[in-house]
Amino acid sequence: MRRMTMVKLNFAKIILLLLILGTVVPSAAIAQQSVRITWTDMNGERGRARIAVGDHIIVTWQDGKKAAANLSGKVAKIDMRLEYMLLDKGDGKNQYIPFDTIRNIQDKASEPGTGTSKPEKEDSQQAPSAEKTSATSVKAEAGDAEKAFDPNKTGIFVLPMSGTVGVEFRPEEIEEILRQADERGNGQVIVLEIDSGGGLVAEGMIIKEVIFEACKRHRVVAWVEKAVSGASWTALCCDEVVFKTNGYTGGITIMIGNTTAPEETVNNWIKELEKLLQAKNRSTYWAKPFVLEDSYLSATKDPETGEVKWFNDTSGDVQISGKGDNLYFNAESGVEWNFAIGVADTPEELAEVLQISEWELAGNGQELHDDLIKRRDQIIDRYQKQKRAFSRAENNPRGIRERIKILKKWKGYWRTIPNIAAMTLRLDKPQQLDLQIEALENALKEMTGN
Repeated sequence: MRRMTMVKLNFAKIILLLLILGTVVPSAAIAQQSVRITWTDMNGERGRARIAVGDHIIVTWQDGKKAAANLSGKVAKIDMRLEYMLLDKGDGKNQYIPFDTIRNIQDKASEPGTGTSKPEKEDSQQAPSAEKTSATSVKAEAGDAEKAFDPNKTGIFVLPMSGTVGVEFRPEEIEEILRQADERGNGQVIVLEIDSGGGLVAEGMIIKEVIFEACKRHRVVAWVEKAVSGASWTALCCDEVVFKTNGYTGGITIMIGNTTAPEETVNNWIKELEKLLQAKNRSTYWAKPFVLEDSYLSATKDPETGEVKWFNDTSGDVQISGKGDNLYFNAESGVEWNFAIGVADTPEELAEVLQISEWELAGNGQELHDDLIKRRDQIIDRYQKQKRAFSRAENNPRGIRERIKILKKWKGYWRTIPNIAAMTLRLDKPQQLDLQIEALENALKEMTGN
């Protein structure tokens, strides 16, 4: 089972952690008006331009070994985290363009082939971080369809969330669904369809803030297939939990690598969980058994009122968890002990559990999820090709230059997609890559004499 992980430091200073991480992984809640794109042209010269969603541009790009081509259209989406843009060509289809295939960007009003890049716009805003661009700055294609909604029906916005928290399971997609719900008006239902084994603590804290913001204006529901560790934390951030028939959640442990975190860190994590449970009117008795295997949880249920009384020992009528087991709820126990409000396997069943009679599915949550998985797979594919090129490069000046170029790209991944670099690609740390680059540059000097 995947478990929630974090960097080695005192969790009592979690705010300091987020501030530190902010220099590398800033909060996804910061929207940017424009972003700076850099490229290397066909002559090896560096270029740059500032672009924003909605700009009409001409992009010169080179896909693999194909000849470079010009493509004109409107910028539909920019993702600095996964390093790509979507260009609306005006034919109803968007062209996916990875940043490393770009050779030039021009204003659409400029003459193609002049080699003149689109000039940077002067503004007072700081250039955005390359790690994350808020999804609120991106106008989703489904936005046009949203204009035709039935105002007499509640919009149910279902967002699938799978994979590792901090990689495929991100706050940006929740922000985009929130933006879409806000456009429809207050009082919509945002459903996070969760199937994840957990991930990064710091990312979970950002997700919490995004969900809490959504809860101010909408009803936020966790629809759980599998929610373990950091994904279980996410479910607890929501207003309500609904299970799928085989769904389960729990085991909100905290690890450093494959080792349980120090006692002080664990105790502070339990306190954080207690605060979350209290904020959502849930029992704080759950916190310790969610985190620690050497703890107990039992309960007594009033047969008339259905009210549940909890105990962190065995004094209740029914033992829910004990030594050797973290606390988990499944569909049956979750409903029985008032953790969840019901079980549903389809949107229709979900609406019934939520007691919504007039409703319609809204938003493009499935597309957001599928697009993210596709981008991840493309990044992995590019990285595997780079690995093969690195291993095939010969020990001559040309081969060494190729290896240096690839190592610098990998170092750039730490700046632009650090969670994927660490958890998916498992790249060497930037300092290690610097040492490799330095060694290759020294070898190149010895070979070439300069």
